[in-house]
Amino acid sequence: MPAGTGRDTARLMLQTMLATRFSLKFHFDQKDVPVYALVAAKGGFKLSEVEDTHRSMSRSEPGHYSVDQTSMGSLALHLSLAAGRPVLDLTGLKGVYKIDLRWAPADDESAWNGRDPGILGALDQAGLHLESQKKPYQILIIDHIDRTPTAN
Repeated sequence: MPAGTGRDTARLMLQTMLATRFSLKFHFDQKDVPVYALVAAKGGFKLSEVEDTHRSMSRSEPGHYSVDQTSMGSLALHLSLAAGRPVLDLTGLKGVYKIDLRWAPADDESAWNGRDPGILGALDQAGLHLESQKKPYQILIIDHIDRTPTAN
C-alpha cells in the first residue's frame, strides 16, 4: 500500500484486487447471530482512561494481555478471536483505556494461538462482562469466486 493509505481505502483496494484476480462477487446481509455484548460488570468499570497518542503498544501471551491504550471497540475485536463469535462493544465508553489482564493460561495450544478463552473470564479485573445475546450482524456472503487467480 502507498504510504498514508487509510484503512477504508486499503479495504477498497483489497476488494478491487480480489474482484479482479479471483472474479470475486459478494454482497452483505444482516442475520441474527449469537454474539457477546461487552458491558459493565456488576461492580462497574475498573479502567484507567489515558490520553490517546495513536501509538498503542499491546502484549499478548498465554495468561496475560495488556495494552497501554485501546478503545472498547478495539478490545471487542480482540476478544472476538478468543470468544469464537463476534463481541460487540455496548459499554457506552468513548475514551481510550489502559488494560492489564492476567489469568491461568489454557494447557493446550489455544494459549499460544490467540484463542485462549481464559481472557474472557479475566475481564472482571477491568470491570467488564460478556453477555450472550442474539443480535443482527452484518455478514459477507460470497456469491462467486474462482479458485485460480488470473495471471499477473
